[in-house]
Parts: sequence; structure tokens; C-alpha cells
Amino acid sequence: MTMRSTGSMLLSTAFAIGVAAWTRLGVQAWQHANPAGSTEASATVVRVAAMPRIQRRAGGSAAIRVDRARIESPAPADASSWTPPRHAPAAERSWICPDAVVTWRDPNAERIRSWRGDVRDCSTHGPELGVSIEIDSADVEEAINGFGFHPDEISFRYRTQEEYDLGALQRDRLLDARGVRLNDEVVSPDYPWMLRRGVPTVHAMADRLEEAARRAGATSIRGRASIMAGFVQALAYRENLEASDDPEHEQMGVMLPAATLSRASGDCDSKAVLLCSLLNSTQVCDSVLVHTEDHTLVGLGLQMRSGDDSIRAWRRDWVLLETTDRWPVGRVARRHVGEQVTVEEPSSLVVRTKR
Repeated sequence: MTMRSTGSMLLSTAFAIGVAAWTRLGVQAWQHANPAGSTEASATVVRVAAMPRIQRRAGGSAAIRVDRARIESPAPADASSWTPPRHAPAAERSWICPDAVVTWRDPNAERIRSWRGDVRDCSTHGPELGVSIEIDSADVEEAINGFGFHPDEISFRYRTQEEYDLGALQRDRLLDARGVRLNDEVVSPDYPWMLRRGVPTVHAMADRLEEAARRAGATSIRGRASIMAGFVQALAYRENLEASDDPEHEQMGVMLPAATLSRASGDCDSKAVLLCSLLNSTQVCDSVLVHTEDHTLVGLGLQMRSGDDSIRAWRRDWVLLETTDRWPVGRVARRHVGEQVTVEEPSSLVVRTKR
């Protein structure tokens, strides 16, 4: 073997050893930066989507289409005034039989001499009215099971961004179908959805109240609305009452109208949704849900009278009503005067179905 060929062999061997060493060092460096099995591990790490925060208190709105307003009144404000009565805690749940009779005295028929804050001085009291509750048991069942969610229904696991997006889409669709809003990771009642579901279930009850108004001689629009308002006010106020007895069934402290009627009780937003549903059912007048920081009122599309508490929203005036106790139309607690409020869409825009 010649010297030239021996040198060529040595050079080739050295080059091969150098390539192998470089390759090994490169592999080791890549393995150090990417630990063994990291690709597989990143694909198999299972994460759980965060549970949204639940808004159980009344007041506020997560709706996209809302208006803002300020409560106006010719009477002065009083921050230490009336608050809704606590008739019973939510744990005391009393289902009632259909045809149970609700009686009340119409506060709108009272002759009020004067107001001292939230106390009215009356020279005469309104007549006593009574009407029996009519509700379909199937509507009550749907109000219990078709509204709200179980936490495990909206909890999902994911490994990749695509799996997260799919899980979030399925969660959002379920919440939309169950009357729940999800906005900025906070779930709250979808009040327009509740009205759309509620109106068809209260037609029979609305007809009974219309008949009661005719018997009482309340034939004007304001008079008919007042009779419906008086009935809703006569239902017991129970804070954060829910239709379902399942503690895992989250209904955010509010009920559909059929459930409110079946329990003959509810809190401010449950009773407000019921009243708006009744008014829309027989098209007495338009109405809106009005949310203060911690309470829900109703705005009625009535002709304004001197002394009415009101708001201006959705390009018109609304006469305010308190649903939780015996208050005349156009008067709310002095603590609300001057408050900034959130106003849901008018029920005439939300509910377009005809009987």
C-alpha cells in the first residue's frame, strides 16, 4: 500500500469520526433542550377548563343589547329607605296546588293623601281582589329541568387548543339552550331567553287576571297593568329561590314564570320576569327589566302621570314598578332615586310570538 493511499484512508477515517462526534453532540444538545418524550408528553397532558364564576345576585346584566338610564322622581331620595321584605329564606320551599287562590288589595285604587319617604298616608284602601293560580304541570317540569345547568355539564378536559375550542363551543351551545349567559367567564341568567320561554306558559293565568280586571272595573291600560302588578306583588318574596331541589342544579337564584307561579313566591328578578311575561301575553303594555346594583324593577310602557318615578331608555319613558311588595305603579323606594340602572331590551322586541 502506498503512502498516498494510507494517508487517504486516515483522512477519511478522521472525517467520519468527526462527523459522528458532531452528530452525537448535536443530538445531545437537542435532547437537553427537548427532554426525551416531551413531544409525546405535551400531547398527553390533560387540562381542565376553568369553571365560570356564577352571578347569583339580582342586579346587573351580561346582555349585549342593553341601555343605561337614571331613575328620575319628583320626590326626594332617601338612602336609608325601604328594602324588600324577607318573608322566608330560600330553604323554605313550598310547592302549591294549582287553583290556589291569591288575594290582595289593589294599592293603585288607594286614595293617597301624602307620602312620608316610603310610607303612604291613605284615606281609603283599595278593594280586595282574588284569583286562582292556573299553570300546566308540564310547564312547571320544563321550568325545573330545562333551565340552568349542572357543573359537570359545562366542565370539560382538553389537551390541545383545538380540543379546547371544541369543548368551549359545546359548553356555550348548552348554556345558550338552557337560558344562561356566559360573558367574561361569568354566568348569569339570560333574561330575554326567560321571557321567550315564559310568555307561552302564562297565557291562562294572564286571561284570569284580565277577567279579574274587568270585574274590578279596571279597563284602562294602566288599570289592567295594575291588576297584574298587584297579583305578582301578592306572591311571597323569597330571596334566591330556585325551582330545582337538586343542590347541584345551578339556576343562579332565579326562576322561570311557571316555577314562580307554582311556588307562589320568588325574589325580585323572578317576579319581574313573571310580570313582564303576563303583560306581554295579553299585550297590555310593553315592559322592560330594570337592574340596579342589587335589585330588579320593572319599567312599564304607560303614559306618564305627574309624580311617577321613571326612567328614559330605548328612546322612550318607562313608569317604574316595584314587584316585591304592595307598591302603586309609578313609585319605588327612595333609595333608588338617582341610581344608574341597566335596562334590558323591551319585551315587545324580545318576544315576537303571537297567541
